[in-house]
Amino acid sequence: MTRIGLFSTLFAVLPLACVLAQEPVPSADAKAQSVEDVQALVDKIKRQLEEMDAATKQRDEGLQFLQEQIDQATGRLEGSGAANEALRARVGELGTTVDDLAAQQKLLDENLQATAREKETLEQQLARKIAELEAVLASERADSTAAMAAKQLQVEETAARVANLEGELAAERSRLQGALAQEQAAASEATDSLKSARAELDSARTRITELEGLLDSTRTALVALEGTLGETRTRVNDQQATIEDLGQRLNEALARKVEELSRYRSEFFGILSQALGDRPDIRVVGDRFVLQSELLFDPGSAEIGPAGREELAKVADTLQQIAETIPENVPWILRVDGHTDRQPIRSGRYASNWELSTARAVAVVQYLISRGLPPDRLVAAGFGEYKPLDPREDEIAYRRNRRIEFKLTES
Repeated sequence: MTRIGLFSTLFAVLPLACVLAQEPVPSADAKAQSVEDVQALVDKIKRQLEEMDAATKQRDEGLQFLQEQIDQATGRLEGSGAANEALRARVGELGTTVDDLAAQQKLLDENLQATAREKETLEQQLARKIAELEAVLASERADSTAAMAAKQLQVEETAARVANLEGELAAERSRLQGALAQEQAAASEATDSLKSARAELDSARTRITELEGLLDSTRTALVALEGTLGETRTRVNDQQATIEDLGQRLNEALARKVEELSRYRSEFFGILSQALGDRPDIRVVGDRFVLQSELLFDPGSAEIGPAGREELAKVADTLQQIAETIPENVPWILRVDGHTDRQPIRSGRYASNWELSTARAVAVVQYLISRGLPPDRLVAAGFGEYKPLDPREDEIAYRRNRRIEFKLTES
């Protein structure tokens, strides 16, 4: 190795040592670094230490070579003259170089010591980091074990659920197959029904076509009828106006007839009252002339007694006298009404008071006919106990309610 090569090697090693001395120490906060990163850091430190050992070895070899050169130069100094002076100058230069190398050696030693201390610190930090990572790894392994156990339990539960679901699926498949068979049978029936419905639909369409033709004919006839109906409405309106006019005139005529009949009724009642005299058992009540039944009949009987015939003769004579004055166009009748009290009938001939009251009214009408009154002007009606004049429950009320009424009214 030449001197220049030796010094070049030496000066190339020194910066490397400085770089190693200045290598930053990993932070303790990097606890989350992976095991692979820690291993890479260890490998890097080993490579740097190996390079420092190689540089130190080259340095020692260089120093030894310089020392040999100095020894050789010192031996030659013992020679002569100018060569010695030149050698002395060269030795001085070498001495200066050796002093510089010694200073550099001292600096390199200090750097090596600092690097050793840093190496120790790094190894301690690395040990702590490895311990922390191993603890984290153990915790993660424990967590992984627990998770695997939970996962295994979940897998077992899932398998049980899958088994249950498979059983339910089989049952559901069986049920669906049965339902499918039923649906297929229903579909077959529906198909038959559809065929029948289509046949009916075709028949209905044919019928609709026929009905549409009939409808067209009917519409044509309806148009014709609407024209006829318009004419009919006109005639009906005219007839309605005529009917309303006739109705108004009829009402006026009826009102005149009623007024005229009322006048004859008043005259009849007046003359009849004079003929029969002022008696308590003969009275006028509203538009009716009232005779008590005791005046004409015995209790429970419809046979007119002698006294009753005498009184009825007066009624017949008075009515004939009035009838001669009533015009032919006045529609009048004499209605004879029979009434009884509420006491149950004791006669075995009549089943009820209604039959008794009707029989008495008929007997009066027959007697008036025998006295010459026209039958078409007479009416007999029986009301039994259902039209009382006095609602009380005593003998006075019973007597008032047993009566024969004459009412001159329009037919």
